Amino acid sequence: MKFGFLAHAVSPAHRNQMRGLDLLGRLLDDHRGTVRPPGPRLHVPLPMLTSVTSPTGDRCDGEVRGLAFTAEQILERPTAAREMVAAEVAALRDAGAEIVGLGGATSIVGDRGLWTAARSGVPVTSGNSLTAYAAHEALRRCARLLGPAAADAPVVVVGYPGSIALAVARLLLADGFRLELVVRRGRAAGGLLRWLDPAERERVVLLDDIAGCYAAPRLYIAATSSGGVVDTGRLHPGSVVVDVALPRDAPLPPARRDVLVVDGGLVSADASVRVGDGGLPAPTQQLNGCLAETLVLALEGTAENWSLGREIDVAGVRRIGALAARHGFLPTPLAMFGRPLADEDIARLAPHHTPRPRPAAPATTGPAAAPATTGPAAAPSTTGPAASAAAPGSGEASGTAAAPGSADASGTAAPAPAEASESADAASRRRFRDHVNPPLSRLFAAHGMDRVFTRADGCVLTTADGTDYLDFVAGYGAVSLGHNHPRVVGALRAFLDGGAPTFTQYVSVPVQTGELAERLSSLAPGRLERVFFSNSGAEAVEAALKTARAGTGRTRLVHTANSYHGKTMGALSVTGRAAHGRAFAPLLGDVVSVPYGDTEALARAVEGAAAFIVEPVQGEGGVVLPPPGYLLEAQRLCRRAGAAFVLDEIQTGLGRTGAMFAAAHDGLEPDVVCLAKSLSGGLVPIAATLVRAELWDAAYGSTDRAVLHSSTFGGGNLAAAVALAALDVVEEEHLPERARTTGARLREGLRTACAPYGFVREVRGIGLMNAVEFDGDFSGAAGALADELLTRLPGDLHGLVDWLPDDVRSAVRRAGEALESSLGDMLCLRFAAQLARDHRMLTFVTANSNRVLRIQPPLTLTDAQADAFTAAVSAVCADLALHAGSVTAPPAPGPAGRT
Repeated sequence: MKFGFLAHAVSPAHRNQMRGLDLLGRLLDDHRGTVRPPGPRLHVPLPMLTSVTSPTGDRCDGEVRGLAFTAEQILERPTAAREMVAAEVAALRDAGAEIVGLGGATSIVGDRGLWTAARSGVPVTSGNSLTAYAAHEALRRCARLLGPAAADAPVVVVGYPGSIALAVARLLLADGFRLELVVRRGRAAGGLLRWLDPAERERVVLLDDIAGCYAAPRLYIAATSSGGVVDTGRLHPGSVVVDVALPRDAPLPPARRDVLVVDGGLVSADASVRVGDGGLPAPTQQLNGCLAETLVLALEGTAENWSLGREIDVAGVRRIGALAARHGFLPTPLAMFGRPLADEDIARLAPHHTPRPRPAAPATTGPAAAPATTGPAAAPSTTGPAASAAAPGSGEASGTAAAPGSADASGTAAPAPAEASESADAASRRRFRDHVNPPLSRLFAAHGMDRVFTRADGCVLTTADGTDYLDFVAGYGAVSLGHNHPRVVGALRAFLDGGAPTFTQYVSVPVQTGELAERLSSLAPGRLERVFFSNSGAEAVEAALKTARAGTGRTRLVHTANSYHGKTMGALSVTGRAAHGRAFAPLLGDVVSVPYGDTEALARAVEGAAAFIVEPVQGEGGVVLPPPGYLLEAQRLCRRAGAAFVLDEIQTGLGRTGAMFAAAHDGLEPDVVCLAKSLSGGLVPIAATLVRAELWDAAYGSTDRAVLHSSTFGGGNLAAAVALAALDVVEEEHLPERARTTGARLREGLRTACAPYGFVREVRGIGLMNAVEFDGDFSGAAGALADELLTRLPGDLHGLVDWLPDDVRSAVRRAGEALESSLGDMLCLRFAAQLARDHRMLTFVTANSNRVLRIQPPLTLTDAQADAFTAAVSAVCADLALHAGSVTAPPAPGPAGRT
């Protein structure tokens, strides 16, 4: 018989584990070329428990799916959550499941399984019968080990009248125990005992505050749906809590040795049970009762609803316990937070349970305490089972479409000689892998970014097979006019066809270079009358730093944290991310970093400095905008200190932010401005460093110093002719204004698209320089996975880990932290990969943060193209909905296959 099971995350760390498995699964699917079904997927496949064979010879096969939402997130939006659960159950039904088990909150939101069963058309079980059976057996075992006095004391049942707490209460009353039933605070007492046998109510007292139970040693069963209600620090010595709740009612291991918290509602398979078909060890220990009940019913061939609603039949609880034992699933050994509990660990608390006379009747305490009486029916409680099946083991998600044209998926195989049959695309990938940058080749291949484009026009890049992609990277902002703008291409052709000299700058007066310098000086903010030309942004920064030192006679350079100015030695020295320059240390000396936006720190650092270099918007830092007034105050501080105020407008300049220069937004008049990237529209390499005449003259204004800083290829006529044409386009097509209006439209659409999804931290930007920042928190994912494996796999693996040397444990911990950090980066990369693969939209991360998606299309972007990008982002967000911070209802499931 085939089963299905729907679990959910039991803690934030477990949720992050599931999210991590989803990302890794998507990556593996791309690598294998797996085609996944269309539409969003809200679950993570957990493939380690696909078959079970019991000692009777019976066998069942099935599928376990995990929802990457905690109980709190599910119960926070119950209507959307129950639709999600119904859709997942229907999908399991359509995949062949003849019975589907619900873990924890997945049954609560569907009226304890009743609504879900009626909606889905397949038998459903909440698993609460075996969960209640296992919890009851655990408490009885503890009572026996603690001696007669423990059995004589009242048992506290927390979470009454939830279905598990109610079933356990009935079982304990049948055993002869006295009970203290703790209900939700503020719950009316009348009618709460109507589910109990009238003859047994005299042995029951109701409380709405668990604090009234802490005064003496007691046995507790905790089974709320809210979690965190038991304060182990206040428990009386000798107390034992059988915690059935997920999230846990006692969330942390007790700090004292005289209190125990037993993992409740769990069963383990004995050695006669075979899970899987050989190979790797499979999860057989500490299985949640809801999952085990599903397996037992499937082994029995029982395709009928089980354990639904508030009132679970006690006879059915005992029966499922007997069937579980028949198939090798037993409520032993006991454990505490995944670690086995020996009988002597429990028995050592017996001295705290000293014999005492049995009182005639328990005293009623607390404002909501009520005598054991019958009364009118109370409103149904939402308190219910919180026992959810934790994902047994780990696995990989499945089902994403292969990236078009990603034949060399791994990039790790040994290079093979080129063959005549090798396609042009494959040859390009091989050459890049073998002769340009092998690690980058592997990254491109892993995320489906190893495309080969053969044509480019405007905002569109095209592959050899005619597939078009919208380019929202645009050469990291360099291709501001779109690819191959006809006006700029025409200027390039005209220059070449005219036969004019390109490199004559150090033997004659270069015509176009001088014209470009004059044009830039007229456009630039302030009085920037001198221009030095070079080939790249990093070279423009080098020129600015050298000019500041030579012109002021000072050495100190001040920059901001999280900045990016290039990868030459000087530019790296003032780049605010140490990782870029660590391999090349030591860099320049006398360099000081200050926080971006902190004028007090800047005021201290800039005294006696040669220059302060700053980006008007931190581009590679994640498109970080400055606080209002920061740049103007920075300029004032530099003037007062006699330091050069250097604006790095390599990304922001020439229309990108909605003005010709970003300096215009604040009315700045810098001493130096660095330009590059878009100066030629991205067609040819060119950069410019614009300098106030006074500063330039102080640095280079003599015959001896005139060529202290020069460049062979900087200042050539060809690049200048192209740049002049690019400036014509920027002005004639009013591109700064277009960037302002189209950028505002794009940001509004992106904010609307991303608003429902908690994994998007912020959409921000200015003009057509925008970014989406992702929440990369995967904390606890590695630890949750490790704990899952150590707890579920056979043997006392926790004990083995305890014996590992300290340095090994530290290394494993660091590896786990590194994995969690990588998962945070991977979320952004997978988003970019899906935008490209599924929607033909190209984006990439920023240099300083792998969790920020850069959105810097050409300034010629149309409203229609902006709207298409917004729609694509919305679709990818929906596809990644299991990473959202709250449950969103999926499309309604199809009609039931059976009734």
